[in-house]
Amino acid sequence: MQGELALAIALAAYGDVFLKETRAAPPELFPQNSTLQYVASISFEETESREPFASLEAIAAKTERGRFQDIRAASGTAAWYLMLARRKAKRLWMNKIESEEELPARLRTAFAGGVQWAIQVDYPSDFELWSPQWKHQGGQKPWKVRCEGLFVNRPLPRRWRPLRDAKDELEVAVRRAEGFSSEVQEDWFSEQFRKALTLLQSDQPVPPYHPDMLPEKGYTIDARRLLAAAAASWVFGGMGSFNDLGFRERGINREYHQVADRLFSAVLDAILSAVNSNQDK
Repeated sequence: MQGELALAIALAAYGDVFLKETRAAPPELFPQNSTLQYVASISFEETESREPFASLEAIAAKTERGRFQDIRAASGTAAWYLMLARRKAKRLWMNKIESEEELPARLRTAFAGGVQWAIQVDYPSDFELWSPQWKHQGGQKPWKVRCEGLFVNRPLPRRWRPLRDAKDELEVAVRRAEGFSSEVQEDWFSEQFRKALTLLQSDQPVPPYHPDMLPEKGYTIDARRLLAAAAASWVFGGMGSFNDLGFRERGINREYHQVADRLFSAVLDAILSAVNSNQDK
């Protein structure tokens, strides 16, 4: 699964569970979470901020030993989650920012930043969007992530299905993709899709990539099955991916694009439904 997508999943999932557990410590995902294994640093910065307290002195009074630097959430997920909690954030959602680019989202997955993910924060009276921006800088851990926060007047539209509907659609799309892959003798993809179908029924649904995307608490077995199956079904990207296939026969090529488009839509829907299902409780 693409690293940018996996990190957005983890940021939303761990944060939302934390906000619902009043006595829990804010989770620090950096650097031990697998979604950050190739990341040298992660920071959080608001591009348009509002001060929820009257003064810096008021902030200091609400923190232990008069410290308020964690309110700025300069780096690390624990400081960011703590800032959100102190601002009375109610929940976190994961969503996709729609783009007006001509190239379809399925094909934009080949590029870093090709699909923009967002974590929406719901406050009592307004909303904020945080979008992770990845920058390649080389080295053993070549990526630097900067999450930009922006207050908005209205939330992003909820474009995902209920959990059961998302599961049904993913199963149909994956079975169709598996059948097509077998017919055109793309055996590696066929095997991936069979693994995904198995995970939809598994009693221990562990994603094949980034198994710690979801926290240990806060999610049902159905949500975990759906996310694990969606992760196994994520075959999109650049060279060597499902996007990279092509067929000379026009009818087969047309069917391939129909299969790929439906699969991509179902996988995205499954991911958002699974990650955001914690809100339905």
